[in-house]
Amino acid sequence: MEPTPTQLVLFFVGLAGALVLSGVLLSRLWKQYSEGRDVVPYRPRRPVPWQGWHVVGVGLLFILAPSVVHWVWQTAKLPIPVVEVGPEIPEHEKKTTLANAPGREPVGQDSSGQQPQEDLGHQVEQLLRQTRGMGVWLAVVLVTLVAAPVVEEWVFRAVLQGWLEKWERRVVRAIRSVQRAAIQRGIIPYSDRPVRIGWPRVRWLGWGPVVFSSLIFAGLHFRTAGPTAPPEELLRILLCQGLGNLVCLVGGGAFLMLGSGARPADFGLGGAEAWKDIRRGLMAYLVVIGPVYLAMILTKVVLMLLGAAQIAPDPVPLFVLALVLGGLYFRTHSLLACIILHIAFNATGLALFLLFWPG
Repeated sequence: MEPTPTQLVLFFVGLAGALVLSGVLLSRLWKQYSEGRDVVPYRPRRPVPWQGWHVVGVGLLFILAPSVVHWVWQTAKLPIPVVEVGPEIPEHEKKTTLANAPGREPVGQDSSGQQPQEDLGHQVEQLLRQTRGMGVWLAVVLVTLVAAPVVEEWVFRAVLQGWLEKWERRVVRAIRSVQRAAIQRGIIPYSDRPVRIGWPRVRWLGWGPVVFSSLIFAGLHFRTAGPTAPPEELLRILLCQGLGNLVCLVGGGAFLMLGSGARPADFGLGGAEAWKDIRRGLMAYLVVIGPVYLAMILTKVVLMLLGAAQIAPDPVPLFVLALVLGGLYFRTHSLLACIILHIAFNATGLALFLLFWPG
């Protein structure tokens, strides 16, 4: 199933509009920055109390919890929710329809000599292409617009980036302590003090944790084309992902609070400036959504030119998105702003799916 000309026109018109809006907003923000005003006022908070091994524990729980829930589901032989499968595609249309569907790439041949189709689309996209019904859509909305944004922002921003910020400040203090000692001992001439003593520059603080956590976030979204699973199994995977996220949030939160003395404020949960954080999240969405989808298109084109069309382009645009999420969290230390941006981004993906797959 190929996108119609009308669908493509609507998509690229929307992308152009998003890029123009992003450019206008960025120019205003740059003017504000050049005038010495804070683009996003910095909101300080105490260093997070958890240590590196706490972060590793939460990370393992985040990665393994959905698989454990899936294993329990299968072992206990729990029933799979009934889904309504879409109409069967006639044999004479399968070659042209499936081969040309967005996100599908042919890989190899099967024993019968026919070219099997492997799907490059996300599992949620695969599920919605094969199924209908309010129940399926409710599961998709709860997982993609509630569970995933909340838990992923909590893990990557509050837990991981929060710990990296504390670690970065310790390293910077150690470097500056060595600089001062070197100046006092005459190793660094006193005349060089205005240049040397200011390194690392304050303006660069926070970027290390933002970039590092963004790389991990983007890397975990790497995927390649694979056989399409039955809709019942796709729905079970989706539900297990949502339940696994819930286990991670509850279990990981309790682990950090009991094991390190963490408080809700350490997770970026504060309601003092809730409305401001919501507006900041929406503003960040308007700034980044156009560049993210442009990066996705350009990455897809490069992969096709390199003969690697079976690799999804997701890590590159998601790295761009994660940089904005990380920068927003570093300035506000509020999960709410990041969650709002993440929800808006995922909702855009669902809206585009409805544009290209209206049936």
